[in-house]
Amino acid sequence: MRKIMLLILFMPLQTLATPPECPLYATTHDCLQSVEENYKSYIDFIDQEYNPPKEELIEAANTIKKYETLACQKTCLN
Repeated sequence: MRKIMLLILFMPLQTLATPPECPLYATTHDCLQSVEENYKSYIDFIDQEYNPPKEELIEAANTIKKYETLACQKTCLN
């Protein structure tokens, strides 16, 4: 019974842990800049490989950019 009470006592301490500012990048700005560079890379690839560029691929690149931007905003503190 003591073990269970000790576990319950120490569980809330784990919720006070501070998350990293940004998991893979130093700041939110660096994360968003990386997203923009990846987006340009996708668009360049689509332009080079497909003539004319396929609308579905461009739409997919836009969707990827949207969700990567949201991930940067949600995971990075500053």
